[in-house]
Amino acid sequence: MNVALLLGARVYRPRPKPSSVVFWSRPALGKYKLNIDGSFRNGEVGIGGAIRDDNGQLVYALGFHKVPRSDLKHIWREQNMVADAIAKLALKDRTTYLWRHDDAPDRIQALVRTEIAGIPYIRG
Repeated sequence: MNVALLLGARVYRPRPKPSSVVFWSRPALGKYKLNIDGSFRNGEVGIGGAIRDDNGQLVYALGFHKVPRSDLKHIWREQNMVADAIAKLALKDRTTYLWRHDDAPDRIQALVRTEIAGIPYIRG
């Protein structure tokens, strides 16, 4: 770095990003919540989604591969781990999924339980 300064070059030092605690939030009493997430790799897209009740229980889960381009609102994947995992699975398997709550893979069920419990993730 000293050599760069001697040569008159500007040295950029990025500021460290602060860590934050995030977690999934349940829908209001008597309501359902749809969380979706996208995954992009090598020019291909996968989308996963989870419909959950006010207890956080999974009602339906879905995953799509090769979806048309869309505009989506971003939230951190750590706030939406169920949908993130489904999107990645649809992309990896190059297929479409639609499961009822009791048919979803064990890994998805485990993430549902983790989010229901309100276990936070640390981003940083």
